[in-house]
Amino acid sequence: MLHAPLPTFATARIGDANLTELVPTERRADLVLLLEAAADEVPRAAIVVEVQLRADADKMWSWPLYLASLRARLRCGVALMVVAADARGDPERAVLSAMVHGRQPGAVDVAMAALSAACQLDDDRATLYVDLVFASMDEAARAILEGLMASKNYEYQSDFAKRYFAQGEARGEARGEARALISVLAARGIDVSEGARQRILSCADLAVLDTWLARAVTARTVAEVVGE
Repeated sequence: MLHAPLPTFATARIGDANLTELVPTERRADLVLLLEAAADEVPRAAIVVEVQLRADADKMWSWPLYLASLRARLRCGVALMVVAADARGDPERAVLSAMVHGRQPGAVDVAMAALSAACQLDDDRATLYVDLVFASMDEAARAILEGLMASKNYEYQSDFAKRYFAQGEARGEARGEARALISVLAARGIDVSEGARQRILSCADLAVLDTWLARAVTARTVAEVVGE
């Protein structure tokens, strides 16, 4: 009577006919597009758009719920469109996606895909795109991403990525030493002008900072330390 093939089974029994979900589950699509003839008319059709960054077998079971729920609410035909773009093939779009979703759930996954794509480009564009990705993320997501990058289990995807993150580590070390230098000067009661403070904090040369730190032990003024 079903006019459809059935799987091999041993028995058939009556199941629970109550289809109510006792525990409500929030289901939110990435985008719902309504097709209308006029602004005050009910939709003629709707399209659920889902952006998929990786294979996820569970989505094949949840997506039909999106369609059934929207169809019941709008009372019109509903279609599903899944966008599974290759980040490496379109790095600019991947970076834009990371900028849009940088403060939303799943930001780290989106950023990882964008970074992987950006690091394959020439150094100028790669540096710009990686900086944009990091700048677009909130503090928590940025900390997670930096932790992943620093993990010994993470394999950098290109020579640029190795250089970029090595430079980032060096900048972080320089910032730490610059703050230490200012603390030493403060502990010794040496007045540090705003200009000198900015010069110290902006210095990224560890050798220079080492020299200044050694001078700070015996110097009487900040000028004797940084040559101001």
